[in-house]
Amino acid sequence: SDDARDSGYRIRVNSQPFDRIKPGYTSAVGVAPYDEYEIDLEPENAPPFEVDTAIQKVTLYPGNVAYFSYEAVSSFAMFGQMVDDAGDPIANGRVKSDNDLSLTDEQGFFLITVSPETTLEMRLPDGQICADHRVSNLIKGHRPDKLLKIGAIKCLPSAAAEKPK
Repeated sequence: SDDARDSGYRIRVNSQPFDRIKPGYTSAVGVAPYDEYEIDLEPENAPPFEVDTAIQKVTLYPGNVAYFSYEAVSSFAMFGQMVDDAGDPIANGRVKSDNDLSLTDEQGFFLITVSPETTLEMRLPDGQICADHRVSNLIKGHRPDKLLKIGAIKCLPSAAAEKPK
């Protein structure tokens, strides 16, 4: 179901599903000692948060307790257009956030998931790195819920971006 009450992150131990948790909640999972476990989270109708869901490994012995903490950072989708210094669209450019990657279409448009603290890393099709853009500077104090249309973002190669105008 798409009901928000059913959203969260499924705890998985060695790829086996256990409890579903939501940001701000805790859960306990009992496992046998003398074994190594791979712990990860799997989004299920997940709320708009950035969470590092990478696998974490732990070996447990009798009496051991392992604690895992995951930070949930509010996130939203950003729709924008990568352009050059003249304002012309850049097709096939790369835009990267902390946990997402997007390629621009023929008109330079992209859609990417970001948090307010994210720095966008942009690259031209030939691999040149552009000057970074902090999302907090782009949103100018707005707190978008789901989607922010940001408009054109200039992708200037780092050397050109550092030159005084």
